[in-house]
Amino acid sequence: MRRFLRKLRPSAIRANIDQRRELKSALFNTNWIFLGRIGNMLVALGVGVWVARYLGPKQYGTMSYCVALLSLLSVLSTLGLNSVIIRDLVREPSREPQIMGSALLLKFVGTLIQGGAAVAVITILRPGDTEYLYFIAIVAVGYLFKVLDIIDFWFQSRVEAKYIVFSQLSSTVFVGAVKVGLILLLAPLVAFIWMAPLTMALAALGFVIFYKARTKTKRISWKPKVATMKSLSRDSWPLALSALAMVIYMKIDQVMIGQMVGEEALGTYSVAVRLSEAWYFLPGAVAISIFPALIRSREKCRKMYLDRLQTLFDIFFWFSAVVALAVFFLSGFIVDLLFGVEYSGAAQILSLHIWSGIFVFMGVASSRYLVAENLMKISLYRTLMGVIVNLGLNLFLIPEYGGVGAAWATLISYAVSGWLANLFFSGSRNIFFMQLNSINPVNLKRYLS
Repeated sequence: MRRFLRKLRPSAIRANIDQRRELKSALFNTNWIFLGRIGNMLVALGVGVWVARYLGPKQYGTMSYCVALLSLLSVLSTLGLNSVIIRDLVREPSREPQIMGSALLLKFVGTLIQGGAAVAVITILRPGDTEYLYFIAIVAVGYLFKVLDIIDFWFQSRVEAKYIVFSQLSSTVFVGAVKVGLILLLAPLVAFIWMAPLTMALAALGFVIFYKARTKTKRISWKPKVATMKSLSRDSWPLALSALAMVIYMKIDQVMIGQMVGEEALGTYSVAVRLSEAWYFLPGAVAISIFPALIRSREKCRKMYLDRLQTLFDIFFWFSAVVALAVFFLSGFIVDLLFGVEYSGAAQILSLHIWSGIFVFMGVASSRYLVAENLMKISLYRTLMGVIVNLGLNLFLIPEYGGVGAAWATLISYAVSGWLANLFFSGSRNIFFMQLNSINPVNLKRYLS
């Protein structure tokens, strides 16, 4: 596989990369992440299309509502620890048992709180609706398995993505096959709800198997320590609040449409969002691979560090802009081909929502800079600005324009948090101008040449 991926690059580029082992490792890791995420996306999207057609807009909207509500509360289980765990494992590998054990305990307690909060919220929003309560409880069970995502962060810190790819892709393929079987058996909605915890459980099992194989240990000896838990919590709370704000303006539109317009409208909107967000794994995949190298380059040479960051912004902007332009013109064809005329209303929503991807790409790149510079509070503040804009626009636009209004709210709020907000803080103002500079077509010409 390594030789095959290497041969895909031109010889001149291969020769240059061979002289830079760290970059070579990051690119190889990114190749694995791309292959894994693309595989996951194709399987999940292909099966998801079939599931959406089978359930119809109303039942698909019900399932989307439950998933969106749990996602809104997911910050209680993640606690903003992801990047902090990776950072500490890179800087202090000798403290791995304490870091992993402390993170595991924090996430487990947070997941229990998340489940309780989800049950309380659905009871308030839909009093007496036992079906929704049952569905929410099922999805909440799956998050107990996601505490083992800390193993994913361990592999990320070592730039070894292939093990995580094997685990995630295997669980996605297996669950996808089960969903196809459920469709053929004409299974009820609740059977598809159960697929969420099954997916998380299988991924967790794969994490454990590959971790034990990689470390060659029969017994995992993680040791939580109060001092480490306090340290992780102290550094991660701004990221946790930022993640809460982020998930609010990524998922609140779906909850609000379900509450204010209805499940059928939510089903149509969810289809558009699913297509629009299908490629959001790309910036994360690149950032996962380069983050350890970015931290190290910052300690070696400030200019090299900033040059790498500018290159990332340039590539992210032009790639996301080209994809958005193509989908804008092909949105009607894409929706009709995949989901059928029953979901035709999703085309207009997709043609607007797809432009949000530009600011998602920019936001992912800039967030890694803020973590490396220990400016997590700025990440929180700019996300809060996006949340305020998003909530305000949704309250105004959804009752009048439904899903189209929610798409406009998403686009504008992403632009605020992913780009414009950087201008208002001295620590991130240089990022605002680096992002603005990435629009310069001269940069694109330089990379193409």
